[in-house]
Amino acid sequence: MADKNYSILVCDDEADIREMLNEYLTMKGYSVIEASNAAQLREKLGFASVDLILLDINMPGEDGLSVLRSLQAGEAPAVIMLTAAGDVVDRIIGLEFGADDYLGKPVDLRELEARIKAVLRRRNARAAAGPETGEKTRFRFGKTWLNLESAKLTDEEGAEIPLTAMEYNLLALFARNS
Repeated sequence: MADKNYSILVCDDEADIREMLNEYLTMKGYSVIEASNAAQLREKLGFASVDLILLDINMPGEDGLSVLRSLQAGEAPAVIMLTAAGDVVDRIIGLEFGADDYLGKPVDLRELEARIKAVLRRRNARAAAGPETGEKTRFRFGKTWLNLESAKLTDEEGAEIPLTAMEYNLLALFARNS
């Protein structure tokens, strides 16, 4: 594993899955935090620094897609959807709402670890390639402004326009390459 001890929050309503992932990922050098529902996930995010969330879609109460939508683009941990829902539409929606990756259950633990490493590697590369001193951080797109420092899109009056992580990443890519 890398030099940094990454923290992973596993949010799944099935205790046996949380325990299996906790045991495996801890053995691989990760710090693991468990949550059984959306409320616990939000509570744990309030006091713990988390690098990546493994998030189940089908949970009682608030589902994983709703949680994913509520995470702030640019500031949120990476998210890998981990769910029994094998429907292609669920996968597409999860990715459009900002998930960094998506795996169906049952999952091969080695594949999960490889995907975790890949997502964290991409996140770290983007963070390292952040704005340099003197580099432009505000870009105009039509009647809107994208601020790379705050990871926000605003209209001409300064009102924030909600973005998924994927939408923000695309706009940021366009901005950096304009």
